[in-house]
Formats: sequence, structure tokens, C-alpha cells
Amino acid sequence: MIVTVVMTGSVEDVELADGSTVVDLIRAIELDVDVDDELGIYLNNREIYWKHALKDGDSIIIAWPIHGAAPLPRGRRRHAVEFLRDFAKGAQELIILDPYATVARHQSPSSYAGEFVDCLNLEGGSNQSIRLIDSPQHHDPDILRRIATACGERGCNVVHKYTTSIHDRFWIKDRTEVLALGTSFNSMGRKLAFALNMPASDRDYLLDFLRRNQLI
Repeated sequence: MIVTVVMTGSVEDVELADGSTVVDLIRAIELDVDVDDELGIYLNNREIYWKHALKDGDSIIIAWPIHGAAPLPRGRRRHAVEFLRDFAKGAQELIILDPYATVARHQSPSSYAGEFVDCLNLEGGSNQSIRLIDSPQHHDPDILRRIATACGERGCNVVHKYTTSIHDRFWIKDRTEVLALGTSFNSMGRKLAFALNMPASDRDYLLDFLRRNQLI
């Protein structure tokens, strides 16, 4: 059975049922699949699953809105890693606020630190600074050392701060884009969580709070 899959992206939420306009066509591929197979593929580095009944010749359109809420599904940790890598791509500075950022609960220290650095997407060489803000009650200096060393080897400096004044988790890109995350990095994939793009007013409030508390 041949199925055509089209991956699309739009700056607005897309309602496929009414054929609403899709802005950017990213990729279209044909797959030879079995009728009973669940379609699981990577498109543009995003893991996509299609669980509806298929027949020969079907065309599947998968829309991935750039803005809004994005699910970080249970059991799909790699999905969360790829999502953060996509967010971090091209950044010159990342500010990461996560009380448990340096706590490797479910992995070895080396595995956790390596995966954390992978999320920073430093391959392009644009990122010069990581500001990592965690909690003094939940801090592992060995994990921080591993992260800082790996970043330094890629030409990126890590500045570390403590705070007990922030509960939520945030990733801030170049002080212009902010993701609010429903869980700490060390627990992504354990339970369903969401990543939310913060509006400009909330971003400005958060950045002002960080400045007033000398965290940036």
C-alpha cells in the first residue's frame, strides 16, 4: 500500500477538516506501508505517528503549528529532545531556568549531561552563552561540570546561577522567545507535559524579574 505524507508548517493553528490555508510546505514523501501498520516516521526531525485507518492512495497531511502549545508525550523523551533542539537552533544565548536542571534522576550522569548538551544544538557555532539557573536544594556540581565542559569544547560559555524564587521551567532564546515547560528536563517523557510559547508581555515580565533579581 502506497501512502503519500505531506508535512506542513504554519504560523497559525491549522484546521485540516475545512481545508484552511497552510503556509509553508516542508516535505512530501511516499511510503510503502502495511495496512495494519501504525505509521511512525521522522519528518523534518520531528517524530510523527498516524493511528487512523489507511487505504492505498491516501494522502496524509500533518500540520505542525509553530506557535501555541506543543505536547511532550509520555514515553517519547526523544521527541522532547528534538523539540528543544529545534527551539535552540541558531540561538546566540540561551537562558534555562529549571530547579532540577542538574539532577539526573533517571539516567547516568554522563548520559544525562550528554543529552542536555544535545538539546542546546550547539553544532552551528552561533551560541556563545548558556545561562543555567537551578535550585541550590537540587543541584549536582558534577552534572554542571560535565555540561560546562562539553559546552566549552564547542565554544560556548556556561554561566551558573541559583534561585529559590522561581518554580516553573523556562527556556529563553536570545531574550526574544520564551518556552514555558510543564516539567523539568530530567522528567521529560515520564508523564504528559506541554511546552507553551509565552506572549511578549509575559516574556517581558519574566526578563524584568530576572534582571531585578540579578539572575541575568
